[in-house]
Amino acid sequence: MKINKKNIPVTMEGSGTVMRTIENLGGMSVCFNELPKGTDFTPLLNGLDNNSCHCPHWGYVLSGNLLVKYDDGKEEILS
Repeated sequence: MKINKKNIPVTMEGSGTVMRTIENLGGMSVCFNELPKGTDFTPLLNGLDNNSCHCPHWGYVLSGNLLVKYDDGKEEILS
């Protein structure tokens, strides 16, 4: 399966952020997100169990770094 990011529909855009999502591509939802440095998803997770996302995620960081904080207090920088 191969798809150009420009062929994935934009689902949210603003302030240097572009989020693209296509559903049911090989049985999965596929997203391509471009986020500005310093983006913090913490407020979006407030109210969920442990204030964290419980969906499984797989992906690649194509440039920059991503700080992930786990429920057990562990932190990991993905690059």
